[in-house]
Amino acid sequence: LELCYEHAKKHGQLHRLAVYHEDYEAGYQQTFDYIERRFDAMTDIDRHWLCLPISAACSVSMHQTRWIPWDEDMRHLWVRQPPAKPYVYTADKIWFPFKRGTSGFQFRIDFAEQFARRHGRTAVIVGLRQDESLSRRAIITSQHRVNMIDGLTYTTVVSDRCTNFYPIHDWRTEDIWTANARFGWD
Repeated sequence: LELCYEHAKKHGQLHRLAVYHEDYEAGYQQTFDYIERRFDAMTDIDRHWLCLPISAACSVSMHQTRWIPWDEDMRHLWVRQPPAKPYVYTADKIWFPFKRGTSGFQFRIDFAEQFARRHGRTAVIVGLRQDESLSRRAIITSQHRVNMIDGLTYTTVVSDRCTNFYPIHDWRTEDIWTANARFGWD
């Protein structure tokens, strides 16, 4: 996020930059505080904080493998309320048809497609680092990958309108902290 923001600012392209956060309702308060600080500070870009009832993997229950954050039918069990900010989108405020229970994976594709329909061809910059897991490493290193731009392994063509890019795929944890310190990022 910070790299893209600095680059867009330097090159007069902030009007072409947007950011989204897919909020799973339950998480660390420090993470939500950070996102709110950054979204509030970046008023010169398009921001989307998505509090939607998607189907998410559940790793805290032996009985339920999926759960639906922000489920209106289970409002009494919500961990917290969606932030009251103009850039927060809930099921009743999202600008395109959204189906409750859509998988988080599918929703990311749907959101990028809808964003591209609204704004034109879209590059989705994903902050994925391959040292976080073997499945993330496979996204970059698999010999069976076919949907790339010009053989660039850090790209995935999602559709004729959307392409995912993974620019920090080779960063390690210490690279993140070094960049934060060196550039004074939050």
